[in-house]
Amino acid sequence: MSFSFPSFILCIAALATASIARAETPAPGEYETPQGWGTLSVRNSQGGALSFEIQSIGANAHMCDLSGKIKGDKGYTDEEGAAAGEAPCVISFRAVPAGYSVSAETGDACRAFCGARAWFEGDYLAPPPGCKPAERAEQRAGFASQYRAKDYHHAYDTLDAFYQRCGKFLNWVEIDKVRNDLAVTQYHLGHKDACLAILRDTIGARETNEQELSLPPADLDAYLPVAQATWFNLKLCGKGAKPPAR
Repeated sequence: MSFSFPSFILCIAALATASIARAETPAPGEYETPQGWGTLSVRNSQGGALSFEIQSIGANAHMCDLSGKIKGDKGYTDEEGAAAGEAPCVISFRAVPAGYSVSAETGDACRAFCGARAWFEGDYLAPPPGCKPAERAEQRAGFASQYRAKDYHHAYDTLDAFYQRCGKFLNWVEIDKVRNDLAVTQYHLGHKDACLAILRDTIGARETNEQELSLPPADLDAYLPVAQATWFNLKLCGKGAKPPAR
């Protein structure tokens, strides 16, 4: 079975909403895409001007990396970043709830900043409190500490609260890592059925082996350990569990 990356679906949805969003100069801050495939940094630079930096990742670890100056609701990449003889990439910012929709005004020029299987258009949102990258790492570490101490009730509550609050901003690999951690914690709490229910939402649960994952090489390298954990946990939680309701 082939796997379609959520980022591509999200980009299409973002393009549909961009037309009804209003053009606006972005406020300084750090923004992320839902499903965690891109980041936008807007900063004050010398002389009070605004600058931007966008990084995104697509299939097979292909990336976009572009930066430049902001004038009004437009961003212009640095000239030295453009391909030889090419005009700068121009992007537009449109306000959406909690952030900005970014689109390319000069598609051909903007492609020079991206790998063949990556693109950067989409909605970039301010993460809710506790969901910035450093904060997410701190909460995951808190869960791990409780789990190692076998304080499974508190460990589950900690990770579940994190998942409910920040799961929207986790990429497709990281969110399945969290689902596996939630599932195995339910196993230790004696809730095998709940363990299986959580695992059914993972990509790995839809396949049975490495070949069936049908992922590009770099994505397979990133996801295979997560899939292997899923397959192990499915067997672990499946022993003595009730069959799923039909």
